[in-house]
Amino acid sequence: TDAGAILRKKMVKEVETIAPVHCAGRLLHNTDELHTLFADDKLRFLRQYRFYICPENTQAEGYVKEKLFHCIGSGCIPIYLAAAGNPEPDILNHNAILFWNNEGDNSALLRQIEELNNNPSLYKDFFEQPRLQPGAWQVVARHFSNLEDRLRQICS
Repeated sequence: TDAGAILRKKMVKEVETIAPVHCAGRLLHNTDELHTLFADDKLRFLRQYRFYICPENTQAEGYVKEKLFHCIGSGCIPIYLAAAGNPEPDILNHNAILFWNNEGDNSALLRQIEELNNNPSLYKDFFEQPRLQPGAWQVVARHFSNLEDRLRQICS
């Protein structure tokens, strides 16, 4: 969406005041490495980065797609926006996510990103936090069980 592109451009522009931002997608494309060095394997590509700007395309409560989980799975610290600032609270440790404020001032967040980027000890402490809530696997298992039950109802 146009709103999504505007948001991404704003986020990249502000984070670029701290460090270069590589964009492998169509918007703001400035690197071909995802394709040329990593054979389009996004998780392998992301492993080379410390942070990942990952706003969702839709800004709605409960809307969480793969972007945040790709970031976590690749070992990046997410700079995230979506799900009304409350993505999967029973699964994700929100203290291990940097939340972008689409409606307000992000100067404190940008200072935090800069501090984490410039201070290996702070970065290590932030990065080593558990990414998932205790018992997250049980929540996910319950979701799959509920999905299975629902699919059986639909099919019968």
